[in-house]
Amino acid sequence: MGPIYLVNREPGEAVTGDPLLEYFLEVTMPDGQTHEATAWMPSDKLRVLIGEYQIKQALGYLPSIAEAKPEN
Repeated sequence: MGPIYLVNREPGEAVTGDPLLEYFLEVTMPDGQTHEATAWMPSDKLRVLIGEYQIKQALGYLPSIAEAKPEN
């Protein structure tokens, strides 16, 4: 990731229809399987905390750890 330049705004300042940045998620499961987001996610903050909600928003679903466990 390169530098982020703010033009005429401050971090955390929301401008309708113009996010400060966009990010793209790829989730890697314990078995190495990856799941890619369906779209770039907008944010008006420089710090983006990722949890289940953000993963579900980006992927359209929440991958299950049970799916990633190898069968015995």
